[in-house]
Amino acid sequence: MVGKSIIASWTATLLTATPALAQAPFVKMSDHAVVERMVGGPGFDAQRAASTGWSDDPCELLGLARYGQDVPGGGTLVSIAFADGESINSTGRIAFLSRVGGADRNQGIFFADQDGLVPIVMGCGGGGGSGVPGSGCGDSSPIGGTFSGLFPGTPPGPPPINNSGDILFIADIDGGSSPRGLFLYQADTGDIRKVAAVGDSSPLGGSFSAIGPGSINNSRQVVFLAFAGTSTDGNLFLWDDGAVSKVVAVGDPAPGGGVFSAIGTERLGYVDGTMMPTGPLGAINDLGQISFRGYVSRGESLGGIFLSDGTAHQWYVRYGDPTPMGGTYADFAAPSLNNAGEVAFFSDVRLGSDLTSAWFAGSPGNWRKALAFFDPVDDGQVRGLAFSRNPLTPLNDAGRLLLWTTIRTGTVDQERLVISEPDGSLSTVVREGDVSPFGGRIGSIHAWPSLNNNDQGTVGASTPGAPGVFNAFMIFQSCTP
Repeated sequence: MVGKSIIASWTATLLTATPALAQAPFVKMSDHAVVERMVGGPGFDAQRAASTGWSDDPCELLGLARYGQDVPGGGTLVSIAFADGESINSTGRIAFLSRVGGADRNQGIFFADQDGLVPIVMGCGGGGGSGVPGSGCGDSSPIGGTFSGLFPGTPPGPPPINNSGDILFIADIDGGSSPRGLFLYQADTGDIRKVAAVGDSSPLGGSFSAIGPGSINNSRQVVFLAFAGTSTDGNLFLWDDGAVSKVVAVGDPAPGGGVFSAIGTERLGYVDGTMMPTGPLGAINDLGQISFRGYVSRGESLGGIFLSDGTAHQWYVRYGDPTPMGGTYADFAAPSLNNAGEVAFFSDVRLGSDLTSAWFAGSPGNWRKALAFFDPVDDGQVRGLAFSRNPLTPLNDAGRLLLWTTIRTGTVDQERLVISEPDGSLSTVVREGDVSPFGGRIGSIHAWPSLNNNDQGTVGASTPGAPGVFNAFMIFQSCTP
């Protein structure tokens, strides 16, 4: 039995009133397509986990923020760490979105490190896309009015953070010049700048009708998805210190012939009637290189991964190319990108008449399989993998790749975070059932972790058994493969 493809089936509109719950369809199991995500994990049993002989502390886990933690200014974190996730920079600082209980300002974008928890923007109301802006109690917006609803879940993904501490996020605005925008918190000044907003002029002509998430590098350059005019084609744009330019759009000529027929094929619809292009989002590194997945029409549809300098694009890998595990590539999710020009991506693989899936990493002429269905890990086999998604950054500059997986041992499924090394070897760094820094055990784990160049990685997880701490945002460090 092989893993069945569901990549293409999620190119259509997803309608949801609670975007955080849109996470599950982007997790892929070898024998079923939808994974139930719940506190404690499906079938979690701490006693059983403790009795399997797993190490209680394979890596040092450091808790940086937790459910129930006091928020400066009032209220407490009502987080869902295993659904919303977190990003990390080179100093080990994380950024995340959380709901807030016990306060009118009931949602926020935060960063946290060993010095504590800091809110960078607070909103109110019913959440992003709810149509319920609240009482105008959110922080002031750079485009007038106040921040209201924020957008949890994956997609669109946690707010990305760069090494300077700058944080990128999407928000609804109450009473501003635009109802929604993509914004950049600048850590050195504390200012929040608009990157792009609904109604802004588009480089394609007309104006942006919808704004999606973005990826950021250490030079504060941002690539983001947006709809322009009446089109619902998700096209990719670059923001650089206030200037917005096109990276690639449907209809542009493709390298080698033909034209791009699709770029951002995922979109979410919200109860207020708005839409958002959510992916696959491109990535940008510190050299200004941009990676993205695209489809090309030249008599037939041909999909693949591209590397771009913002104007000229080159194929990195495409449908029908041979894979390092045999067979050929059959479809692709978003490519992550490091500063060495390497990418990592999830792909369907055609093996004769069968279809399976795996993660791959490298560059043209130097690809490796990172993790595939039925690979051995610990005392079991891989039965679940997550699609590659930006703005998460699981691939560091040394070529180490941090991945979530579900391992089946006998009839028992347990979650893991594993690192695929550049030589193809695997090391397990976090296991469902490990002791959490807050007491209790690690339960369900956010399926899209990130890894920095100091080999610290994110662990957003439920923490069953921890008194009053239902889930937490953590990082691992001091790991020995």
